[in-house]
Amino acid sequence: SEHVDYDEVTALAALMTYKCALVNAPFGGAKAGVQIDPKKYSEGELERVTRRLTVELAKKSFIHPGIDVPAPDMGTGEREMCWIADTYANIVGFSDINARACVTGKPVSQFLVYGALTCCSCSPPPQGFGNVGFHAARYLAKAGAKCIGVAEVEANLYNADGIDPVALDLHLPLLTMTSPPHLSLYCPHRLHTSPSIVLTASTPLPLLSSQAKIIAEGANGPVTPGADRVLMERKILVIPDLFINAGGVTVSYFEWLKNLNHVSYGRLTAKFERDSNLHILESVEKSINKWLEGSRESGFNLKQEKKDKFLGYASEKDIVHAGLEHTMERAAEVIMTTTRNYNLGLDIRTAAYLVSIEKIYNFYREAGVSSVI
Repeated sequence: SEHVDYDEVTALAALMTYKCALVNAPFGGAKAGVQIDPKKYSEGELERVTRRLTVELAKKSFIHPGIDVPAPDMGTGEREMCWIADTYANIVGFSDINARACVTGKPVSQFLVYGALTCCSCSPPPQGFGNVGFHAARYLAKAGAKCIGVAEVEANLYNADGIDPVALDLHLPLLTMTSPPHLSLYCPHRLHTSPSIVLTASTPLPLLSSQAKIIAEGANGPVTPGADRVLMERKILVIPDLFINAGGVTVSYFEWLKNLNHVSYGRLTAKFERDSNLHILESVEKSINKWLEGSRESGFNLKQEKKDKFLGYASEKDIVHAGLEHTMERAAEVIMTTTRNYNLGLDIRTAAYLVSIEKIYNFYREAGVSSVI
């Protein structure tokens, strides 16, 4: 972004430290930024900028699988992460078997974990319809929620009957020229709908909806401290970025582990799981047939489609999603317990910070760091 500066990067690095502590990811916290607008540069120019950045980071030992592991954020994606990994592997890590673990968020062909792109987590209109906003809206729609509005840089969209996130994603490149069918195109940079939930999944946009009961901070720092106080006074629940978008670093941790272990999740157990399930199924069929022996219903067999469903095994995507869900559930339980213990009411943000800071303090105290009082 052209607006990124030292203060923002410092604040985001601190936020990342607290996120990692909250979800028990064994990382510290770091952040970097390049002060350009990627929309103003060609792909070739962006590649040269990214590769040169990687070289400069490597010169200072600021990038390494065991020192600092970047991941995509605003204005970057798997393409840029692939450039970073390739540059590091060929210039610095050519003799390091773990070189590809220097960065996460890479394409699947470059050892991304399956399911990572859909993880990065009522009538919720997302503010921002990028990776976070799109997948959040898609999963919420599957769960029965109705997306009634989307706020993007170019314009806002509204449909009281609901917006199909997948259909909108296909139409999004044309958003500046025409409104998708059955959607109202209105006032840029304003969200005038009155939903139950608002998902902020982009850089901060003015939020004019006072009817929202819940605001979910999908992006980093979308609600200012002043706005946070106003929302608290209005009894509006704010699910803080510290928790709700910690799924990104959680899955980055899974990818990092996969890169270090050099094996896909589930690869070593898939055949064993299927054979075990088959043995259980055959045993059940034999037991039922023995029980029904001599009756009209003898010869019991499950239909093949049911057998196939039962004989399945956990794919890498299944394992990643299960691990992410387990991690986030545990973090949520600890936050809610802290909220009750300190009688914080709707102030989940303070509870999340208390949990993270206490973990960091205990780590340094138990490690014997003398500067921790």
